[in-house]
Amino acid sequence: MATSFEDSWIIAGPARTGKSTLVQAVNQWSDSHLGFPFEGLLPRYFHRHLVCSTRLKKRVVKEYLEQSRYIDVTRTAAVRPIDLLDVDTQVLVDELQGQHHITMIGEALNQLANRQHKRGWVVADLHAELYFERLRVYLPGIRMLVLLRDPRESVCASIFGPCYPDPVAERRKVLRLRLWLWWLSATSASRLSQIYPEEVKVLCVGGLRDPLSPENEAMTEHFGLPTKTWGDYGTRRTHFTRNQQGEYWTPDNEWRQLLTGYELMLLERANMPRALAKIGSRWPYHAKGLLDLCLHPSQSLRRELGYWRTGLKNLFCTTSNEAAP
Repeated sequence: MATSFEDSWIIAGPARTGKSTLVQAVNQWSDSHLGFPFEGLLPRYFHRHLVCSTRLKKRVVKEYLEQSRYIDVTRTAAVRPIDLLDVDTQVLVDELQGQHHITMIGEALNQLANRQHKRGWVVADLHAELYFERLRVYLPGIRMLVLLRDPRESVCASIFGPCYPDPVAERRKVLRLRLWLWWLSATSASRLSQIYPEEVKVLCVGGLRDPLSPENEAMTEHFGLPTKTWGDYGTRRTHFTRNQQGEYWTPDNEWRQLLTGYELMLLERANMPRALAKIGSRWPYHAKGLLDLCLHPSQSLRRELGYWRTGLKNLFCTTSNEAAP
């Protein structure tokens, strides 16, 4: 019988929308779901090449479970998925029966949740909404919550969040990339929620600032979070929240003007390039790849070459092991 993932959720959306904050709240307070403190990386593992045998699939899943991921914004603390339980990775992997390595990764996360007596799991994954229609093929029943934040706040957090009070290098390029990715996320989320209303939910982060809002009620309904506890947590003022005067709440607990007038104009008036918008409306994950390639060509090419190199290395190692007496 095929494994079902209908009690599990992927928290998707653009950068700096509060995905990790929500998952941390689930991990801390939910009696029904296990919140994983690390990024899911499921879209990244879709790009694994030459995963064509059961042994190779299990090798990829083992790598997934043992790969360290940062669990804080400052990138000083990291954890491996397998560290959450006192269990041998190979023992866990040998129990998996999926036909695709993404399905087997989902089964491994199910096992981690079951061992903590939870009926489902919740994981944050950057821009996973762009891959939802592919994910649902290999994770049947999986549900997705797409978090959307005011793009002025989201982009400002991307520019200043990593190294406040200084902005990131090439801030104008970062602004355009984050704005266009926000557009891709918002249009994809709107389309998906209409096609799959029971599987995909869209939540505006600004609504969480009202403790009586439908957004806060959704948190208690979907993830079993205590109403009072989540209400106090979800309504906290987060960094780079924007007020009516156009100021942003900074990490030093002050309201400050951070974006220039020209940057605000770009955010409020900019349109997606026509060709990219057309591709994005049908194949959002390809549009994201084109954006990455146009704005970060060397990094994108190195990443793709890395996928092929890893695929060939794993294939060679697996073939050699199978040929050994």
